[in-house]
Amino acid sequence: MEFDDSVYQKIEAYLSGNMNVIDKEVFESSLLSNAELQKEVEIHKALKYALNENEWILRKNKKNDKEIVEIKNLRRSEEYSKTIKSIKEAGNIYFEKKPLNQSKKWIYYCCAIASVICIVVMVQYFNASQITDSLYMEYSDWSELPSLTTQGNVQDNLAKGEQLFFDKKYKEAIYVFSNSLNTSDFTPYILSYLGVSYLEIGEYQKSLQTFNMLLKSDSLDSSKGYWYTALVYLKMGKEQKARDTLHLILQNKKNFNFLKAKELLEKLD
Repeated sequence: MEFDDSVYQKIEAYLSGNMNVIDKEVFESSLLSNAELQKEVEIHKALKYALNENEWILRKNKKNDKEIVEIKNLRRSEEYSKTIKSIKEAGNIYFEKKPLNQSKKWIYYCCAIASVICIVVMVQYFNASQITDSLYMEYSDWSELPSLTTQGNVQDNLAKGEQLFFDKKYKEAIYVFSNSLNTSDFTPYILSYLGVSYLEIGEYQKSLQTFNMLLKSDSLDSSKGYWYTALVYLKMGKEQKARDTLHLILQNKKNFNFLKAKELLEKLD
């Protein structure tokens, strides 16, 4: 629905807090009875906040959010300023050829700039995902897992599971390890293989639950649960949770992969 310039001016005044009390009451009364006006105000509100230097509403109720800080820094950067200037210059050239009223010009600028912001944010998220994926590939060294090749019926079964694991037949390995959990003295080792197997097939919650069982065990290998949990979060792209878990490792120098955890944290920074 098209509105005349006076309505757009009222919307701008309303959103900017420049209306007097009486005009505000009249405008809000119109909002209650006009669904199209409500939609128009919401559109302008979203566009206005997209460009506002003091507010950002991509996420609500998230204090100290790293992404919000990065976006704010981006919007203050020289690259951002140059991009905005280019958009306005291109817009001015366009409007010289095809005149539009001021309200439509404002909407054009807002939409163009908001689109640029969205593209940049998407690129940043993609780059962040690439970083965590790369670090996961670098640090997910399963050769560190203990060998299960021993004698006896149960142990032979575990050796079979180990072979299936290194053959990357993770679902078959999960079946073997799951059935061996309560019948073996090698439970901490089995939990390690089982958790990693779930991780490799994308069953992240089951992987986390398995490593939590390892952490709660009385085994000398229990601290491995922290390291493997950090790798799960890396694989999931949850960088902050990976950091938090790595910090738990650094609380005790005897924890598994203490030095690697310190190194990985430095790379994440």
